[in-house]
Amino acid sequence: MRGVDLVVEAGERVALTGTNGSGKTTLVRAVLGLHAVRAGVVEPQQPPHRRARGQ
Repeated sequence: MRGVDLVVEAGERVALTGTNGSGKTTLVRAVLGLHAVRAGVVEPQQPPHRRARGQ
């Protein structure tokens, strides 16, 4: 993921939607500090199952 900005004010609710392999869980884990953030590349020309597995 690149250029992700997230601002949630007190009392607000957020819905995070997306297709399988789009990075929903990765984003939440990174925000919570549970996932080591590292550099990466998204290659949209590859099938989704290959993008999700980094192949």
